[in-house]
Amino acid sequence: VVDFAKTSIGYIPPISNPDAVVFPPSIPYDPSK
Repeated sequence: VVDFAKTSIGYIPPISNPDAVVFPPSIPYDPSK
């Protein structure tokens, strides 16, 4: 499971996963995707 840092602009992917999508705060991160 990739840990996402919750920030004011949403969920930011870690450096180890640069291709991950940055979600806006209105869209929660879905671990099933």
